[in-house]
Amino acid sequence: ATITTGLVVAAATAARHRTVPVPDPDPVPVPVPVPDRPGDRHPAEGPDHAGTRGGPRPVRVPQVAAGVLAALVLVELGAANAHSLARANLAERPFTELSGSTATFLADEQQRTIVIVPVDPTDLAATGRALQPNSNQPSGVRSVDGYDGGLWVTRPWVTAMASLTTDGRFDVDLPAAWQLRTPLDAELLARFGVSTVVFDPVASTARRRAVDPSATPESEHARVLPDWTGPLHTEGTLEVWRNPRYTSEARTVHRVVSVPTGPDASATSRAVTDALRHTGSDEAVVTGPAPPVTCDPRPIGCGRRAARIDRPHPGEIRVVADDPDAGLLVVPEQHLSGWSATVDGRPQPTVTADGMGIGVPLAGGRHEVVLTYAAPGLRVGLVVAALSTLVLAALLLVPILGALRTRRARRRTATPASPAP
Repeated sequence: ATITTGLVVAAATAARHRTVPVPDPDPVPVPVPVPDRPGDRHPAEGPDHAGTRGGPRPVRVPQVAAGVLAALVLVELGAANAHSLARANLAERPFTELSGSTATFLADEQQRTIVIVPVDPTDLAATGRALQPNSNQPSGVRSVDGYDGGLWVTRPWVTAMASLTTDGRFDVDLPAAWQLRTPLDAELLARFGVSTVVFDPVASTARRRAVDPSATPESEHARVLPDWTGPLHTEGTLEVWRNPRYTSEARTVHRVVSVPTGPDASATSRAVTDALRHTGSDEAVVTGPAPPVTCDPRPIGCGRRAARIDRPHPGEIRVVADDPDAGLLVVPEQHLSGWSATVDGRPQPTVTADGMGIGVPLAGGRHEVVLTYAAPGLRVGLVVAALSTLVLAALLLVPILGALRTRRARRRTATPASPAP
């Protein structure tokens, strides 16, 4: 219908102020009297008449096109409204009220979680309680999976999530909860900033019994979360468990594994995924050249060191890192092109760390790091918008000024000259 509408509009525009002659089915020649004076036209001979009886009947194309356009719009909007997803899922309460105490508990913690609860997406009450799909956002819960990677599924995120699957591959068309290998890799999840997991042992048992009839909720705990602490919170059959390897969302490391980039982005992603699966949280996998890091193992060793992180508002992350040796600060936030970093107020280049995170090279000592996100092209867009506004204003003012100038000229011409003394 949209294509048809466009064609109708184009035809109506092209045929504007034109008529289509419709010839009489049985034209009979009619003599036309000779005009009395040159340039005179007989009353029966209009501008579109060719001297036949009755003449052609004009058909107004713009009016017909407008009628067809209006009919198409009404049909399209009516069909969409009658069969819309919103109408099919009418509910008594707004979706934001469907979340329960689990969402409140996680929102109060202000830490990242992951949900591995299989739910029916058509059951809005169940999806709201289990924070799927994407219902973690209105609840204020930070989830590493979000709605299958959030609203913006990127290659870096897929690269990182693929390290959590059984075969190192990730299908973007399937939920993350269906693809994670068990038991959950607490070490890797800690590197991605995951502090807790939302788990439903009853639903997991029901699904598991398709391949193992002897499965029980207790056996599912042992199979999926063998070393995790909890439950920290329960809501019906939902449970929240703590990651035993989690210390802090941001960390500094002193061992870096570099994966060179090449023309084949897929090959680079597979290499990064493989490196993530074979390294520990004391290391960082960097895409591209590795920054210089140093460590003196004698005082306290060369393991990872936690850094204090704060998110005052969206688009800004503040980190305080205190490390005697030069290292790499790793923040598990998607390293998109809009992020920039300053260290103690001075700009600092960033690298991609652990598949999707932001890496900031730091010298030894205490540093305050500020990460700021600005949408790419925002400044250029503002400049273009300002120039467009000026051009539009000029186009509007030119005819107005021209009309005023013409009116003044006419007034001067119409004013009689003063008589000579």
